[in-house]
This record gives sequence, structure tokens and C-alpha cells, in this order.
Amino acid sequence: VVFSPEGDVLSKWEPGEIGGIVALPGDRLLVTKPHPENDRNPLFTVLDLEGKTLKEWPFFGSDLPSTPGDEKTYFRPKFITADAQGRVYAYDDSEDAVWMYDAEGKFMYALPVRPPLGIVGGMAASPRGDLIFHDRPSGYGPGEPSIHLFENAFPASAPALPAPEVAPETTEKPPVASEAAEESTPLEVELARLKKALALREEAERLENEGDLAGAAVKYKESLPLHQDPEVETYAADLEERATLASMVDALPVPTGVPVKEEPPVQEPPKVVRSPLYNEAEALESSGKRYEALQKYREALASQHDEKMKEHADALEKTLEGEARKVVERAVAVQKEGKLDEALALYRESLGIYPVERIREYAERLDALIQSRAQGGDARSRAETIWRQAAELQKAEKYEEALVKYREGLAIFHNAAVEEHIVKLEKFIQKRK
Repeated sequence: VVFSPEGDVLSKWEPGEIGGIVALPGDRLLVTKPHPENDRNPLFTVLDLEGKTLKEWPFFGSDLPSTPGDEKTYFRPKFITADAQGRVYAYDDSEDAVWMYDAEGKFMYALPVRPPLGIVGGMAASPRGDLIFHDRPSGYGPGEPSIHLFENAFPASAPALPAPEVAPETTEKPPVASEAAEESTPLEVELARLKKALALREEAERLENEGDLAGAAVKYKESLPLHQDPEVETYAADLEERATLASMVDALPVPTGVPVKEEPPVQEPPKVVRSPLYNEAEALESSGKRYEALQKYREALASQHDEKMKEHADALEKTLEGEARKVVERAVAVQKEGKLDEALALYRESLGIYPVERIREYAERLDALIQSRAQGGDARSRAETIWRQAAELQKAEKYEEALVKYREGLAIFHNAAVEEHIVKLEKFIQKRK
């Protein structure tokens, strides 16, 4: 059911079986629906507010062709969300990873999130694409639920909110209460009051910048009945004290007859000997070891400041950052094409140019994902065979033996759903005793 901001029903329809749902920019919705050809990886479906299908894509994105074996791939988007740019984030419960798609459904990259996360209970995205997770510890140890924030390395451009306009000063008399009630809504009256407070505080700031501290304090205090703010009240009191102190200093008599102390002759400062660290930095840069040279320049500047050398070091750092950023952009491009090994090599190449901790952590997670995919296929198959045996034992009410089998499979290949099932089965067995 689609509602207006006032709560009126705009449209309603029966969507059929769906998984997650999230709002997209442009009056659109994104849902996950079962794949008509397999039960292992659902489809992403974009709908308008009338329920009409606008676009669909599978787990590998809208721009890549299907390949043999796709129908056997487990992909379970337990949570989906989107940012202000329309990019989609899906938490895959089977791989403990977040899959990211652009606004057209093209696959961008996958991010392993376990560790540091435990059992994920929810996911949301900020307008710029930062991800927020709610999780609880996995396993059987004690621990409280927690919230995690993942900063997006490629933030979305969120639409800027318009700044409120300040109402100009007027010499007209305000209407009486009865007239204002007839002509203005409570919201308009409140907005006018806030605009007046803002205008007074801007006038106070102008006076303070011009050196009129007492006048600024008066304006700040005039704004407080319109909008109470303890910080503004404290600041106005501080301005008053400063204005009072300044007036007392100005009123002090000018001393006369005080002998003038002769200043000693200015001596030229001794010639500074250049630190040998600068020579080492230049030698490293000449040999092509630019990042090591940058570190040596910074070390030299910490012990002996040299403005020209500082400008050179800043320019060198800017150059290295730019080169590393271009390599990261190439890595993102090939990762979108599914070439994870090539992308990993490029991420590591960028770290060799200019190390960035966030990129290093991402490369490690991508490497873990690649290794997991390479090793996980056979382990998953063996674990699923054991879990099917456990399910048969459970049907036969052999709960203790089933629990052993579930744990045996979980030791071979991790699956959050099986882990949760084990917890529930343990509680059930305890109740029977």
C-alpha cells in the first residue's frame, strides 16, 4: 500500500511473494522476488508506485551475461537498502558479504563483512552510502548486540537541502493575534519566529566581527526569547564580560614619566646547517622510492622546518595520492566486470604507490572472499550432505543425534541460518528434559 505524506492511500496492489523491500529515488521501489528457474538466487525487481515492473536483474548484475552454473549459486539477500544516488546494497546471508550495484543494477563490488560482524540482524544505508549494521555475537559465548558503521570509500552525492531564507526587516506593524491566527498557520508562525532569531544572531556575529562586543551580546540576548539555546546564552554572557573588561582597560590612565627601556641591538640569527635527512630524502626520491622519500621529508621537517621543502613534500604527496587514486579507479572498473583477482592486484599496486589503510583493509577482505570462493564449493557440498542427514534424524525425533550432525556440518562450512537453527534446537532439547 502506498500512502501520501498526509496518510491518504495513493495505490495498492498484490506484489506476490517478495523478500526485502526498499525505497529508491524517483518514486520507485526495489524488492527481491523468487527466481522462476531456481530456488537458490532470487531476482532484484524495480517497481513504480503502481506496482508495474520497471527493471529486473539477477545476483550478478544487469550488464553481465549468465554463465553455466549460475543456477547452482547460493545467494540469499537477507537485507537490502539503497543510498541517495540509487545504488543498491544487498547483504548475502550465505556468504556473509555485501553486494553493491549501481542505480542501473550493474554489479560494482562485493565486500566480506564477517569478521568483524557476527550474526547480522539488520542493515541500513545513509544518503552518502555508509552502511549501518545491527548484529549480535555468533557462537555460544556471552555478548550484547552492537551497531557497526562502515564508511563508503566512494560516497554518493546526496541532494543538498535548501538553506532557509532570512526574512528582511520591516517597519510595518505586526498584525494583532486574531489576524495572525486567520492568515498564518502555526507552522508559518513558528518559521517566522525562527527566521527572526536567525537574523538577530547573524547581526550579532557581524557586530562581533567589527569589534562591537557589547552590541553583539545585546543582539544574541534579543534572539533568545525567539529560540532558546543554552550555548548562545552562555556565549552572550561571555561576550558581556569581555566587553566590560575591554572598557575597563580603555579607561586606565596613560602612565607618564616611565623611562623607555632601550632595546638591545638586533643580532643576525646564526646560519642554520641543513639537516642531512633532507639529503637522504632527495636521494630516495631520485632512486624512484618516492613514498619512502616522502616519509623522510616529513621526518626532516619535524626536526628542522624548511618552507620550500614543505611545499615540495606536499606536492609529492599530492602526486602520489593522485596516481594511487587512478589505480584504485581501474581496480573498481575491473571488479565490476567480475575480475576479482585482477582487481586485487590493482588494489595492491595502489598501496605500493601510496598506502591507504582503508584500501589495504578492503584488499584483505577481497582476498578473503576470493579464497573463500575458491575453497568453499567442496566444503559447502559436504556440509549440506551432513545437514540433510541431520534433518532426517530430526524428523525421526532423534534430536540429540541431529544436533551433533548439524554441528558437524557447521564445522566444515559456516552458514548463519544453520547456526541459528542449532540454537533453537538446543533450547527445544532443554525444554524436553
